[in-house]
Amino acid sequence: MARFRDWITYPPIAVGLILLILALVMSFAASYNVSREKTWDYVLGEGEHLLDGDGLEGVTVLGRVLEVNAENATIVVITEDMNYTISNNRTVLSLDSDPTLRVENGKVICSYTVRWLEYPYSYISFPAFILAIVGSYFAFRGYISFLESLRENTKKKQEEKNEEA
Repeated sequence: MARFRDWITYPPIAVGLILLILALVMSFAASYNVSREKTWDYVLGEGEHLLDGDGLEGVTVLGRVLEVNAENATIVVITEDMNYTISNNRTVLSLDSDPTLRVENGKVICSYTVRWLEYPYSYISFPAFILAIVGSYFAFRGYISFLESLRENTKKKQEEKNEEA
């Protein structure tokens, strides 16, 4: 009977398992994320202004915060799901989508902060996937080869036993 050590040290199986472990480590590294934050400061005159967080397409946004200082001004903040009207005060809003500000009179000083997740090592996920496929292939083929060699060794031992008898 073959021992576990014989099975694990069989070269094709060992190579396959090493590739699978390497693919697992690479996939964990690819899922590493970093929280980033960027703030834009605006001085807005009368009219309609879209605050869209320049260059943040395709990222996972965690939160948006709009801080508005509307002294002597009236503002309507429009988002996908709500409208806010702000008059003559300082307000901090937590938003779910990019806002559009309609300044009806006066000037507005506002700060728009966006927090998002970034995956700096996501590019290694594809090589990890390829390594997992190759490692699985080597481990499976190595297992089949190991069983064939084990069967041949068993036949040889049986034939030697029959010759002695």
